[in-house]
Amino acid sequence: MQDGRKENPVEQISRSIIRYLRTHPDACDTSSGILKWWLGTENQPASELEVRGALEYLLRAGKLLRTALAHGSELFAARQGRLTRRKSNA
Repeated sequence: MQDGRKENPVEQISRSIIRYLRTHPDACDTSSGILKWWLGTENQPASELEVRGALEYLLRAGKLLRTALAHGSELFAARQGRLTRRKSNA
């Protein structure tokens, strides 16, 4: 981080998920699949709880869509047009 504070795991995971989705915009997976396949490509150690926290954060920010399946699991995908970088006012 530029301001000297250490980024928490949920922030790090959120950034990794967004990076993955920018290069794979049609990707869609469960939280466990995201942990194994999306984050596993970065060798980023993360817990299922941290991934769920990152997914909830990205849902609230409007970056992801969640689809509930009949058997109870959930799929997460990019909200199209919402992954562009914002310009800093600094």
